Amino acid sequence: MKVKRRIYLSPNLLLSIAAGLMLALSACGGNASAGVKDGAIEIAQAKLDFGENQVLDSSQSTLTVVKLDDAEKLDGLSSDLFELYLDMTCDYPVTINIPLTNTETPEDETARPMLGMGTEIVLADGSRNTLYSYIPAEVVDGRRSLPCLHGLRHSRESCL
Repeated sequence: MKVKRRIYLSPNLLLSIAAGLMLALSACGGNASAGVKDGAIEIAQAKLDFGENQVLDSSQSTLTVVKLDDAEKLDGLSSDLFELYLDMTCDYPVTINIPLTNTETPEDETARPMLGMGTEIVLADGSRNTLYSYIPAEVVDGRRSLPCLHGLRHSRESCL
């Protein structure tokens, strides 16, 4: 007597497999990332507050800590490097607070803290590079703060 066994994928089994795969993949990733919760993104003591912009928790916008090895460390970097992905355009001011991890005082007394905003560009030869613009920032309680980022657009930005 032959017994036929049928294996079917129930919704619960599919969800369990998907959850297991997501857990395994997230354990392999090296960069921590956070999404929107209550109109802000918080990670590694950094906070991006969307202010009056209407941002739902279901937004795909993320803030990710970018891990750099010693060879990649940027000269003058005084905090972690973050990558910001926005899936929308912000019409109202946005505030970002980033803790300073390097509190060395620069030799130049006129030096001011800046927030670097980098945009990845593709060059004519197909290679990629990051083009940075620097915006003056305030330091309050050991945190670099930029209270008025206007017109943030759907993009992937690097903040330092």
